[in-house]
Amino acid sequence: MSSNAAHRGAYRLVLAIGLPLVVSMGATTLMLFTDRMFLGNYSLDAIASAMPAGIASLV
Repeated sequence: MSSNAAHRGAYRLVLAIGLPLVVSMGATTLMLFTDRMFLGNYSLDAIASAMPAGIASLV
């Protein structure tokens, strides 16, 4: 029984660390998508330069 409780505690620790990272990356992805949607309406050169800039920002 204590082994199961230890596993649940470990899962909670992983979720406590991982969930904010997942939310943060999701927000970043949504922001990049929105930026590219607006740039797509502006010009093809702008959207072509946004792709490498978005990849570089994740590194």
